[in-house]
Amino acid sequence: MRLQHTLLAALALAAGIASADPILPGADATATTAAIQAAIDAAAASQGTVTLGAGLFEIDSQLMVTGGVTLAGQGWDSTVVKQKTSGQRVATVAGGATLVGVAVTGGKTAANWHHGAGVLVEDGTVSWCCVTNNTSTGRNIYGVGVSFMKGSIDHSIVAFNHIDSFTSAGGGIGAYYDTSKSSKYGPILVDTCLVYGNSMVSKNGAGTAAEGRGGGIGFSGTQFSDITIRNTTIAGNDANYAAGGLYFNTSNMKLVNCIVSGNSVNSAEDNVVGTPAAGSSNNLIGGDPAFVDAASGNYHLSANSPAIGGGVSYEGIDVDLDDVAFLDPPSMGCYQSGGIAKVKAPVFFPVSGTRFYPSTNATLSCETAGAAIYYTLDGSDPTDSSTLYTNTGPIALSA
Repeated sequence: MRLQHTLLAALALAAGIASADPILPGADATATTAAIQAAIDAAAASQGTVTLGAGLFEIDSQLMVTGGVTLAGQGWDSTVVKQKTSGQRVATVAGGATLVGVAVTGGKTAANWHHGAGVLVEDGTVSWCCVTNNTSTGRNIYGVGVSFMKGSIDHSIVAFNHIDSFTSAGGGIGAYYDTSKSSKYGPILVDTCLVYGNSMVSKNGAGTAAEGRGGGIGFSGTQFSDITIRNTTIAGNDANYAAGGLYFNTSNMKLVNCIVSGNSVNSAEDNVVGTPAAGSSNNLIGGDPAFVDAASGNYHLSANSPAIGGGVSYEGIDVDLDDVAFLDPPSMGCYQSGGIAKVKAPVFFPVSGTRFYPSTNATLSCETAGAAIYYTLDGSDPTDSSTLYTNTGPIALSA
């Protein structure tokens, strides 16, 4: 008999991620890319789910997540997909597919009009992901971390993506309306995201600044029919021409319950360029949102923040970026308030893999004071309706 302990990360549980038979990193980037892509292609016939285990997945060409497939990791702290080849984005999401529970990093594009060094969303969803440290140097780039044609991104962090090119917009998230592909655009939804630390230096061949717009988010094109950004925090981003935070020139962009503050252009605060559409409301643009510690990247809301309870409820509002339910009225931005206490993982004794016969006693403990541990004995994932473990005695196991 062998003890085997399985912990499912809270983030993965919130995202509804399957954990059976996960793919693990291969011997090298080529093998890893081939294994993931083969699994995606096979799952497309049934619009199934491909699960990545924990670890660093280095790839050498972009992943094509298509055919309604869900590519799911174990949470962005556990599953990292990193592009190793220069000139390649990390992934394209198309055909109603979903990318969930991973960190996306290392995308490096140099070609003109090659949007989305991290992820290009042609038609699909990015959910509970962290898109970070992707770069572009080509001309006319719209969206370095994530670029959209049609689809959504929710409960994600888009941070520290960078563009150095000519006539571009959207250091973190962006889109460009190509009239030759008009039927393929919109709607676009950015929901409960943190967009921070992204930057863009847009230059022409002579080194003169030329239209670097929207350090955090930039949408270019007056024909977009439906763009909504809600309960999203856009802060600490930088551009060298206009709109360090948010740029758009469409009349159909709705902004609801958002914080856009602390963004800069050439060291001067410059948060938004554009006029939100009718139906926009309850946004905090500029001023001091009283973040807990913006200098350290903590964009939770301190107790005296004017954003707490300052939002408006709407159909579909769910949980914040901490997986905490928004109140009614909700707060502005991606966090309901000052954050939740982080509980350390339970410690098992004997450790996982211990062989025993005919029986053994198992104990559980947690370093976090006041933590409640729930467990099951049938292999199912515990919930707060499962058996509560107490320190009154060990669990006797005979199988």
